[in-house]
Amino acid sequence: MKYLYSILLLAVSTMMMHGEEADNSYNRAIRNLSQTKDTAAVMTMAEKDLRWQGDMIPVERLDEGRFYYLSCGEQTPTFAKYIARYVEIHPISRVELKKLTEKDVLIVSYTDSRADISLLQSLATHTRTIIASFGNVSAFVKRKIEECTPNVVYASSASSFSQMASAMAIFGGIGDENRSVK
Repeated sequence: MKYLYSILLLAVSTMMMHGEEADNSYNRAIRNLSQTKDTAAVMTMAEKDLRWQGDMIPVERLDEGRFYYLSCGEQTPTFAKYIARYVEIHPISRVELKKLTEKDVLIVSYTDSRADISLLQSLATHTRTIIASFGNVSAFVKRKIEECTPNVVYASSASSFSQMASAMAIFGGIGDENRSVK
């Protein structure tokens, strides 16, 4: 009976994929994953949960410049692992940001932390930046992110599924149906 209830929950959740209802249903599905064992359904929900914008997404030229990775806030190891499946990434620290060239691409994993607003402001100097924002961000933080770069992927959760889906979106592994219209 629990299995049937979990499948029903996933089906109803998939139908409610808009706004806050989508966030709640996706988070419930992640919590219930141990009961359903249906990772494909949860992955589909993670993909539908994403929103992205910007001309650099998906990245089209993988052969121009180097790809750098900076984690800001909580660690997102699954995101870094899946980015590395597409390109060779070079971890970079805040103090090393000055060494980026015009051709280099900086991919930033960002979890909502007001302490890192100063970092976002420093990223605005590099024009080829993509930010993957994990978790529900406040309107203030969202504005600061978009002041830094127009190339942003938003995921309402920092789950492994959201991290995988975000990497796929950045490199064209998910269609444009979730692209934000601005």
